[in-house]
Amino acid sequence: MSNIKPRRIKRPRIGRQSRSLPEQLTWGLALVLVLLVWTYLSYLLLCDAPRQARQLSSDQLAELEHSERFLSLTRDELVRSVRELRLANDSHRQAAEQAQTALDQLYEEHAKLNRQVHFFRQLFGAADGLIEIGDLTLERHDDRQFSYNFRLTNTDDQRSSEDRLEGEVRIQVSGQGENGMQYLDLAEISDPERNAHAMRFRNFQEVRGRLRLPSRFVPAEFLVIVIPSDHRTPGAHRIFDWVWSPAGDDD
Repeated sequence: MSNIKPRRIKRPRIGRQSRSLPEQLTWGLALVLVLLVWTYLSYLLLCDAPRQARQLSSDQLAELEHSERFLSLTRDELVRSVRELRLANDSHRQAAEQAQTALDQLYEEHAKLNRQVHFFRQLFGAADGLIEIGDLTLERHDDRQFSYNFRLTNTDDQRSSEDRLEGEVRIQVSGQGENGMQYLDLAEISDPERNAHAMRFRNFQEVRGRLRLPSRFVPAEFLVIVIPSDHRTPGAHRIFDWVWSPAGDDD
């Protein structure tokens, strides 16, 4: 009996069965539906984005407008403050100028008073001695203009004829002014650069000059004081009443 070889039985291949047509159509419709939904949602998002952007821009615009109004109010307040400061500054400047003017007037009055005190000290401190002041000749040329003339004489018989008396002759006119009694120096009624006459002589010297009185000033006295340069030499002083005569034709 021949040998019988058994045949190996192979397992049958069970392959993936292909989908039927209805199933394929169902899956296709589902895919199309998903695409339509995604497209719609994308459209909604795209349409809503400009609205959100517009909403954001409106909020920012409102905030900017609010800031602009605040800055405008602040600017107006600053403008008003600057205007008030300028007005106050102008007022303070005017007050300072007025105060400075009053101070300058006080300084001027004080300087005049000091000159007057110095003049009187010289006047009453000068002891009559070697120098004699002659009589005053006062002539009137018009309502305000006058000429004056007087002589200084050396009365020291023991003084050498070669020795000269040197110094200055100060003149002052006193009278009634607008604000009361006034004392006018030579520089105020004659040449502004001349405070006194120069004195330099051996035996005598004529002192002449012209003066113009200010308006509304009524003169009363003519004062003369002689101040030698050598303080060891006594000076002299004399006060004349204001008595004038008409000027001669040769003037």
